[in-house]
Amino acid sequence: MQSRILLTGLALIFARVGYSQAEPNLAPIMVLPDVEIHDRINRLVVASGREERKRWHLMAPGGATAVRFHAPRAQYHELRQLRLHLHHVGHLREGQLQIRVASVSATGAPSDNNLLPDDVLLTTTDLRRANRHLTLEWPTAHLLVPAGGFFIVIECLGQSTDEYSSRLLPPGKDGILRYEISHQAHPQSPTRLAEARNFPALQTAQLNPSTAESWYRDTVTQEWRRNHPGQAVILVEAVFE
Repeated sequence: MQSRILLTGLALIFARVGYSQAEPNLAPIMVLPDVEIHDRINRLVVASGREERKRWHLMAPGGATAVRFHAPRAQYHELRQLRLHLHHVGHLREGQLQIRVASVSATGAPSDNNLLPDDVLLTTTDLRRANRHLTLEWPTAHLLVPAGGFFIVIECLGQSTDEYSSRLLPPGKDGILRYEISHQAHPQSPTRLAEARNFPALQTAQLNPSTAESWYRDTVTQEWRRNHPGQAVILVEAVFE
């Protein structure tokens, strides 16, 4: 089962709450909600595509989505910031997002490494603090852009690291989609049901093939697959310097 589900809906209302990590000057990575990326003469902001305001991508436990950015123009050597665009529906009750920057493997899929100076795990509480987007930056580290580009990988975790969505159940009389959630390490363990809308949703975009490509990881097989041309991509921005 693919981990991606595109839903349509009305504009959503969010609660804006400020957030900053403890000791921000010492933190390898800072996570800032709803701050603007100010263009500078020596910075280049590249988006995965053009924003689609009425569609979004609902994450599933065990699944992942990734955007490959090609290396930008030669004078921009460093990746300085990432911006993740979110939709919060008020139903967000569970699910965490793990974010990493990965190199490109020999098959063209995301590698298992992380080029960021530290791991980034956004808890459900962290995600609920953002009104619309989260910006990641690492002011004391230098991430040189690989010649072959890189992936921004976003993985969804359930209540435990081995949970995955084994099945998407059709909506019942209440019209709600639900995940059947199983365990990779203990396949005989009882499954649980969870409302799909309880998990994080990401803004989508029309892919710009000149700057990016889109991949997803199957929740059941855990294999990376490239999305077909024309399919929507998550909206992420990369800031180069």
